[in-house]
Amino acid sequence: MPIRTENLQVIAEATPFDQVLPRVANSTETLFPVVDGAGRLSGIFTLRDVRLALLGSDWGPLVLATDLATRPVLTVTPKR
Repeated sequence: MPIRTENLQVIAEATPFDQVLPRVANSTETLFPVVDGAGRLSGIFTLRDVRLALLGSDWGPLVLATDLATRPVLTVTPKR
C-alpha cells in the first residue's frame, strides 16, 4: 500500500477553532494531522472530534487545534 504524503490537510497547533472550522468544512478529509512549530506531528483529530467540540460547550473562541488533537499518535514508517 502506498504511503500518502501529499494533499494532507495539516493544521498548526496554534490554529484557532474559528479557523479550523472552514478548513475542515471545505475539505474531503476525515483525519487532520496537527503539527507543532517545527512541523513535527504532535497529534491528530477527526471530524468526530470537531463535532464534539461544537456540541460540547461555548468555549469555541478559546479552542485551538492542539486542544482537538489526540495524543500520542501511533505512526509507522516504511523502514519499521
